[in-house]
Amino acid sequence: MTKRGPSLRHWGVRHNLAEVAEALAIVLRDLETGAHDHEDAAAQLRHDFAHLVAHLNHAWTAIWISNTAYETVGDRHLHLVNLTVPNYCGRLSLVEAERPAVWKRWGIVVPAIELINPKAAGAPLRAALGEVERIIDTIDAGEDDPPRREALRHDFARVLGHLCCAWHTKWMSDEQIARLDEPTLDAMRHTLPDFAAPTSYQIVGLDDPMPWEAKVAH
Repeated sequence: MTKRGPSLRHWGVRHNLAEVAEALAIVLRDLETGAHDHEDAAAQLRHDFAHLVAHLNHAWTAIWISNTAYETVGDRHLHLVNLTVPNYCGRLSLVEAERPAVWKRWGIVVPAIELINPKAAGAPLRAALGEVERIIDTIDAGEDDPPRREALRHDFARVLGHLCCAWHTKWMSDEQIARLDEPTLDAMRHTLPDFAAPTSYQIVGLDDPMPWEAKVAH
């Protein structure tokens, strides 16, 4: 019996994207209802974002290996998959999540009272949710055709970029965000905060071997 090759219909793909969509909806609800209106909210948001990035990593991994291989990778190397971020755009860089030096270049000033601006964080998170739902709709409506990696890497890059932008702008006022130019916003989208600290993300090229050596024949 021939094993299936790369496919968007591998069970781990939709499962993990649905987890991303559900988690994004919860974060947005919490922002809208004021659940993040306290000074410790950034720590919870960081945990939420680490959860989102982990499921996005798993969804990408599950596309390219068989269901059986993904089950093995997920069981034995769950933590490694959580921490291995594909460099979808080829320009991704990693910085500290808390007060990275690049914030000064972007004009980000940490306020004395660290309250999250729901509008600032919410706009890119809603955009990320829209992207994820669109990918899920494509999976549900499509045939089991070979996935187009070039298009998919841009889809996943946009989702991750929106998450990055939400984190970097979360304390900014509406007026400060309105003054951001497109080069700065683009840099924010390609600068990944290390939500996983004290461990650390590993950014890998799309053609690089994975840390768990998941080059499994289908």
